[in-house]
Amino acid sequence: MDVATVTLNLGMPRDKVLQMVKQAGYKVLEMAPVGNETRVVVTQADIDKDIVQRMVALTFNDGELFFRNGSLVGVLREVASSNINTDRDLALSLYAIVKGLEKEGSNSFCSARTTAQTPIMDDPGVEVKELALDCDAGKGVYRTIHIRWATLDSTKDQVHVRVFLELWRLQFPVAH
Repeated sequence: MDVATVTLNLGMPRDKVLQMVKQAGYKVLEMAPVGNETRVVVTQADIDKDIVQRMVALTFNDGELFFRNGSLVGVLREVASSNINTDRDLALSLYAIVKGLEKEGSNSFCSARTTAQTPIMDDPGVEVKELALDCDAGKGVYRTIHIRWATLDSTKDQVHVRVFLELWRLQFPVAH
């Protein structure tokens, strides 16, 4: 899966992945570990000198990499940028992503799930929801399409829709 301009594969060693990303001109931002996984944000932003750019990169970046035991186990990147302004834009984006899964053969066994975030204290009028489509790519590897959006409760207007594609490996591979 590509992150920025770099093609990565699950199982690659962490050092090699980070070297490839940096050689391509990107910066990496180490994040707090989640369980036994470490997370690295990939960005072109000037995160070394600008704290604001560093904070923005946490949300708007070129991709996120997840490592476990020194190996790449997950990649998350936005595939439909803020160009989703209409229902048609969303439909075309999802169509293209699912078509890509079909070409890879990663669409045979899929399941859907939803999540809703409780409005936060700083902005109680914003509701954030997500629809995720998980597809088995075989050998403990999955692809997930995430569609996330926010709605203003006061006007019921959709604030922002973002679509992400994730490639990840189960922590404990399932025997088939």
